[in-house]
This record gives sequence, structure tokens and C-alpha cells, in this order.
Amino acid sequence: MRSPVACRTLRASPLRQRSAREFVSDLSGATAVEFALIVPVLLFLVLGTLELGLIIYTNSAAGFATRDVARRIATNRLTASGATDAVKQSLPGWVQGHTSVTVSQSTPSNIFTNQITVSASFPTAKATPTNFLSIIYGSQTMEVRSTMQQEPAL
Repeated sequence: MRSPVACRTLRASPLRQRSAREFVSDLSGATAVEFALIVPVLLFLVLGTLELGLIIYTNSAAGFATRDVARRIATNRLTASGATDAVKQSLPGWVQGHTSVTVSQSTPSNIFTNQITVSASFPTAKATPTNFLSIIYGSQTMEVRSTMQQEPAL
């Protein structure tokens, strides 16, 4: 004859057989599985949005920098030789070392027809410090160009 303690132990065992109906209706762990499926998608969306925002910010800063430098050259407050440093100083730190700046003038001898063009170009992969989506834009180059009419000295 079995002791009552042994019978109680057998009934409370977690290793008992479960029926198929109990297994299908059991929801424990479903939240963890759903979370594991959704997190990579949400992470991709958040980081992608952040990186796109940084690229747009860098492009906007480059546009501002080229317009400002072109205006300063057109109003004789800056020489063309100082344009590269002036543009790079206005850019975010992560793209400064990867930017090439060119300054061209249509007719430098005639201030009434002279057009000053300042352009800055940099790899899109360097336009953001994260490079999360660099596989999408790869070796693309961003270029920003501003042109101003030369103004006579006052």
C-alpha cells in the first residue's frame, strides 16, 4: 500500500501529460513571442527615422553654409580662398572631414556680371554618424550648390 505522501507528490507533479486542447488554449509566453517579433520592426523604423532626420539636417546645414559663404564672397566680406574653411566650420562635426568645397566665379574681372557659385559635396554615408541604413544609399554623394550675384563694393 502506498503512503498518502507519495500519492500527493504524484498528483502535484508538473510533468503530467497535457491534452492537445489544453496545449492549444494555453496563452503563457504568447506576449513574449509577439514582443520578439515586433521589436526588430519597431527598432528599424525608429533608427531609420532618426538617420533620415540626421541626413536631412546635414543637407540643410550644408545649404545654409554654402548660401552664407556665397553671400559673404558676393558682398566682399570673404575671399574665395577662405571659403572652404568657412563652409566646413558651419557643418556638423561628423561630415566636416569628408566635405569638398569648390568656389567658382563666372567673370571675376567684371563685378556687374560675376556670378559666385559655392558648392559642397560629401558622401551620403558620412552625412550621419549612425550609418544604420548605409546599405540603402551606399556610395551616393550629396551636393549642395548656391549661386550669388557679385555686388559692387560700397
